[in-house]
Amino acid sequence: MRYLKVVLLLFCAVSSAFPQTAAVQVSTNNKTISVTADHIISVEPEIAILRFGFRNTASQKEVAYHENVNTAGKILKALKEAGIKDDAISTVSLRLERQQQIDTKPVKPEILPFDAYQEWMVSVEAKEA
Repeated sequence: MRYLKVVLLLFCAVSSAFPQTAAVQVSTNNKTISVTADHIISVEPEIAILRFGFRNTASQKEVAYHENVNTAGKILKALKEAGIKDDAISTVSLRLERQQQIDTKPVKPEILPFDAYQEWMVSVEAKEA
C-alpha cells in the first residue's frame, strides 16, 4: 500500500512536468481556429541585385560634374554591351557636393574640392551575376 502511494505521487509529479495539450471545444459558441505548422523551404534564387558606384574628385564643380557624366556614360555603355537591358539598370543616388571641412586643417571653403558620386542598381538573373 505504501509502495502504491509513492508510485502515484511520483506519477503526479512527473506528469505535471510535461506540457498538456489544450482541449478545443467544437461548438457554435467557440469561433476559434488554431493552426500550428513548421516547415523549411530552400530554393535557388532567380534574380540578383548588384549595387555599385563611382566617385570622382575635382577642384571645380563643373569639372567634377563633366567627369562624372563621361564616366557614367562609359559604365552604362559597358553594361549594355554585356547584354544588360535598360529596364534592369536604375540610378540609386547621384550627388555633387563640396568636401567637408577637416577640423585639424581649417581652410577657406572655396578651396575645398568637389566630390561627385553616382550609384546604380542592376537586376540580373542569378546565374548571370
